[in-house]
Amino acid sequence: MPNWNAEAKAAIARLEVEPGREGSIVEEIAQHLEDRYNELRSGGLSEPDALQVVREECSGTQLEQELRSLVKQAPPAITPGRDEQGSFLAVVGKDLRIAARLLGATPGFALIAILLLALGVGANAAIFEMIDAVILRTLAVPDQQSLASVSVIHEGRIGSSVARQKELSSAIWEQLKDRPQAFSNLAAWSTERFDLGNGGKAGYADGMWVSGTFFETLGIKAVLGRVFVRTDDYKGCGIQGAVVSYEFWQSQYGGRSDAIGSRVSLDRHPFQIIGVTPPAFSGLEVGRKFDVALPLCSEPVAHAEGAWTNSPTTWWLAVVGRLRPGWGFRRASAELSSISPGIFAATLPPNYDAVAAKSYLRFKFRAEPAASGSSPLRKQFAQPLYWLPEISGLVLLIAWSILRTFCW
Repeated sequence: MPNWNAEAKAAIARLEVEPGREGSIVEEIAQHLEDRYNELRSGGLSEPDALQVVREECSGTQLEQELRSLVKQAPPAITPGRDEQGSFLAVVGKDLRIAARLLGATPGFALIAILLLALGVGANAAIFEMIDAVILRTLAVPDQQSLASVSVIHEGRIGSSVARQKELSSAIWEQLKDRPQAFSNLAAWSTERFDLGNGGKAGYADGMWVSGTFFETLGIKAVLGRVFVRTDDYKGCGIQGAVVSYEFWQSQYGGRSDAIGSRVSLDRHPFQIIGVTPPAFSGLEVGRKFDVALPLCSEPVAHAEGAWTNSPTTWWLAVVGRLRPGWGFRRASAELSSISPGIFAATLPPNYDAVAAKSYLRFKFRAEPAASGSSPLRKQFAQPLYWLPEISGLVLLIAWSILRTFCW
């Protein structure tokens, strides 16, 4: 098949054509030449004879006059996004028609560019939602910026982790809770899933074990009934009350006020509901919601002989605190570091050998911002998440470059 674009360029070579209009004129003439060639071939001429006729017609005087008329009457090149008055919105429809025509001339590249754009836009939306959920979103509690989590700097521990929270043992919490001056309040908490049934198939509830200071520290008040206070959490309290989330109250009790005082079965233990938390409060874990909160002092009864509270090497608690006015995270960490040796010496597990004991006694506490809650994913994926927008942005840039190259 002849190269009709080359034939068309040869036909207008002796004419004065503006560079910005040459492409569209060449495209139109090439289509005309191809149509004429196919017409001659359909009439019975051989390929060489048909091509010879087309070339003779191209060199004729009549065609040259027609070409000059076409060049003279052709409209000026259109700059996308502008018209004579310089309006942008007035020519959006025209630009779209131009783009559609030019994309049709290069469907392969157009498809690749459109797919890349769709992938980039979709990826950016998904990435933003992920970053918002894992990194940016803050807790629905008052004065989030003064919240701090207390973690332990260590090189490895001997023992067991039975919950997603694994910073402290109960023994460490008992030594820590009244020591730091940096905090106006400290609270311990953990998570566990409970069976709602009593021999049946009633489903499960996502629960929290919380100290009596938990809701006070966070500044959360009940919308119905009351939340736990310090006097609710004491050693040997047995089966105590339960505070349920607003969502659990609505789904399980229809939002009825008589839910207060009723009992909820958790792993076949009857806990009396004493209060309902506000709708916005869903716990401290990013991406997870709690259904019911129970006091730490009830844990030994719920787990009987395998109680986590009684084990000095069971890591199952996280700690959140409210910094006093004038205290920052660095200053709080310095104080926590100073009291660390005494606390870890007092809680050294008796079954540790010399090597493990030496390592344990080097552990130190530190304070970290807790405004955005707790998330095991945050520490693991925070840095990679920050790179994802850069990658998706590069995809969008490549797609846009392809579209500009082949459309304008």
